[in-house]
Amino acid sequence: MQNVKPKIIIMKHTLTALTLLAFTSLTALANDHGWTTVIDGDLSQVITEGNWIVEGKTVIMEPRPGEKGWQRYGSYLWLKGDYQDFICQFEFKFAQRGNTGFYFRVADVKDPVVTGLEVQLTQCHGKANIGWHDLGGIIKFKEREVGDPQARATKEPGEWNTARVTMQGNHLTVIINDVLVHDRLDLSAHEIDGAPLAPKGKLGFQDHGMPFWLRNIRVKHL
Repeated sequence: MQNVKPKIIIMKHTLTALTLLAFTSLTALANDHGWTTVIDGDLSQVITEGNWIVEGKTVIMEPRPGEKGWQRYGSYLWLKGDYQDFICQFEFKFAQRGNTGFYFRVADVKDPVVTGLEVQLTQCHGKANIGWHDLGGIIKFKEREVGDPQARATKEPGEWNTARVTMQGNHLTVIINDVLVHDRLDLSAHEIDGAPLAPKGKLGFQDHGMPFWLRNIRVKHL
């Protein structure tokens, strides 16, 4: 009589592999559910007066002649709609000494500094001591050191960085380049410098009058 055990074993392995593949595919679909790609060939998902140039899923800030500083709020890259609890992930890079920021819970885009919060995005690689005005710092608190990044996450100028910002309730988590920079920081536990923390608001990226690159910006409501 022919031995059929090897065939049975092969069939079991094949079924197991197919089951794992199906599970992995379903998990990937579940994890991908609810995400919006912000830049995908155009600026239809944002509002801006700035000179943001789109190349596929990449958007490049190229200041026009004479555009300097950070107080041209209409030139910021504002996502359409309001966000309460959210995850926003993106990649970014600077030239030498680059400076920008990611704004969230902004109640009034005409004055985001007073009515919102900012995750500082700066090129500070090689700086001896980093604080609230360096990469990953939070600009908003009267006690400035509350916003200090809890770990260094810098890269060399010109390298792509990754960021993932999660806001849930009053708690903020920031991961930059796979480094946990803020771990459920309770924003309500500290005195705000400016308007009180809004329950929801706009998300946006700062035009600081310097070249800046963003790509693969995705966001989802929680």
